[in-house]
Amino acid sequence: MDSELWALWATAAGTFAAAVSAVGIALWQNRAQGQVERGKRHERASLVLIEAADHQSVTIANLSSTPVWDLRVTAAESMLWEEGGVVGMASACPKPSRFEVVTPNERSTFTMATWRDNYDGAALPPPHTREGEPRWDSVDVTFVYTDAFGTTWRREGHSPPRTTGGSPLPGEVTARHRLWGWSNKSSKTAAKNLISGVRRKGFRRKTQLAKQRERSRQRLAARKAARKDNQQDGG
Repeated sequence: MDSELWALWATAAGTFAAAVSAVGIALWQNRAQGQVERGKRHERASLVLIEAADHQSVTIANLSSTPVWDLRVTAAESMLWEEGGVVGMASACPKPSRFEVVTPNERSTFTMATWRDNYDGAALPPPHTREGEPRWDSVDVTFVYTDAFGTTWRREGHSPPRTTGGSPLPGEVTARHRLWGWSNKSSKTAAKNLISGVRRKGFRRKTQLAKQRERSRQRLAARKAARKDNQQDGG
């Protein structure tokens, strides 16, 4: 009787172990397949890219084999420089606001006729229409779109695209990924603002830009005063 019971237990244990092994193999294969598919999707997403960008327009090309939808430029910014450092940032309002669909190998061009100062919202003439200071840095463009699988992608310049919503990638846990991305970015921004505030440069971005401008004006005024004194001494 005992031998029969042990035989039954051994059979059951063997069956259970085989089932666990089969489930483990299936999960591993599914995970590996998901990683391969995610890699393909990321590679396909990287084929939607900025082909050309200046202060007048930005052209985005879809070099993938599938169409994309709801293409939008969410940010077009340029740093403003004067003698002594950065004095502000300008932003453009691209037109049109969106392209509903961009077919494979199609290019879409957004025009940027109007630029505004991020500090006070004043209109700024684009750099190609004027000379002198402030000098304009190159344009930093961020755009978003939705691919054929319903996944929304965000790309900053030529950096790798990142998912921001829509259908998740195969095997991807979106809630944790989004929470980590948000908390990580928020923590970095808060740390930078805290350090800037401790250094008496302002705890907020608007205050920081205002203080940068004031320091630049003070440096320029000091240089002009020194130049005037040298001219008087020489005269």
